[in-house]
Amino acid sequence: TPSILGCQNWGRGLAGISSAGGKGRLEDPCLPSQQRLPTAEPCRLPLDEGSCQRYTLRWYYNQRARECRPFVYSGCQGNPNRFHSKEECELHSGRPN
Repeated sequence: TPSILGCQNWGRGLAGISSAGGKGRLEDPCLPSQQRLPTAEPCRLPLDEGSCQRYTLRWYYNQRARECRPFVYSGCQGNPNRFHSKEECELHSGRPN
């Protein structure tokens, strides 16, 4: 299990998403191994704002609208469909607007 410090400081790239180690899988240490998804899958997950109170603007891919949209992230938990910028979301989703 990751430490809280590891979760808070992990990942400057895709908001906690990495395909580290060449395994082609998400390696977010804050997710239990059974929740790790293939790298192409985060954009299929629903919006999840998390459950803390450290609010920041993030972006997620909305499958129904087929576009990246902003949302207020609570700062912890949630899922890998969460990006620091619209550009990062579009890059990961493969659907630039």
